[in-house]
Amino acid sequence: MRLLRLPLALLIAGVTPAIAMENGTTQWPSGVQTVVPAILPAPGETALYNYSLYYHADSFKDGNGNDLVPGFDLSVAASAPRIVHTWRSKLGPLNMSSAAVLAGNYVKVEQHAAPGVSLDDSTFGLNFLYLTPLYLTYNTPSLHVEFGPSVFIPVGHYSESDLANPTVNYYAFQQEFSVTYFPVKTLEFSTLAVIDINAENPETDYRSGAFLSVDWGVNWAPIASIPNLFFGIGGYYIKQFTDDEIDGAKVGPDGFRLKRTALGPQLVYYFSPKTGIAAKYQREFETENGPEGDRFWIQFVTPIQW
Repeated sequence: MRLLRLPLALLIAGVTPAIAMENGTTQWPSGVQTVVPAILPAPGETALYNYSLYYHADSFKDGNGNDLVPGFDLSVAASAPRIVHTWRSKLGPLNMSSAAVLAGNYVKVEQHAAPGVSLDDSTFGLNFLYLTPLYLTYNTPSLHVEFGPSVFIPVGHYSESDLANPTVNYYAFQQEFSVTYFPVKTLEFSTLAVIDINAENPETDYRSGAFLSVDWGVNWAPIASIPNLFFGIGGYYIKQFTDDEIDGAKVGPDGFRLKRTALGPQLVYYFSPKTGIAAKYQREFETENGPEGDRFWIQFVTPIQW
């Protein structure tokens, strides 16, 4: 979730104010879909998901992986409820679903550029509305495939002069594709890939480049007496493949293209086949043109009745 602006802090630090993805992060919360991403509610059913994140980064990397912003410190607490409904009608062998996510967050950013020179700001508010009008899913007992286009709509307050903002102030269009495979009931392999194309921020004339992000997870239930408790490992890889631009001009010598990898353990418990909770930790590394830190997740899903 791309959550702040830093030009004033970077000017004090004496470096360029142009930042990858306008801040080195993305609206899409990479690392979120590492547990059964391709399994949606059955036809005629609705589910409530919630994704809660605490993120802390104490460095901002340049295109060579070196520290770019002296004294940088970022903390984010975010929550995003998601409603998914699967329609009774089908498209041949494919199920059809629709979904909506409303995200909000608390952001605190600090920068200590030099002795006696520091900046800090914090904010709280709505971030974005994420709409997927149509997911198409294909399901067998062991293999599940999901495909769907989505749009990010900024809904929170934004000010170019603020150091921290709850929203990014631009639209983004995204395509999801995910696969979940259970070779046996106690072993899960999952991956989800997204391609994201961003519109221009009308307040700054900054357009963040397009990127590919891939989440993945492997989860295993090794205890025969507790078959619904899964231990796993998950992470993500994100790479920006077009340049950032300001007024149509390339930003910096390398377009400030974001790159980042993350990896960590996760624990999943299913109270029933349709209700579960997951706790995850992901450490970021090999970052270029963005913040680098730690992600802590709590996620759950439960069926609901209208």
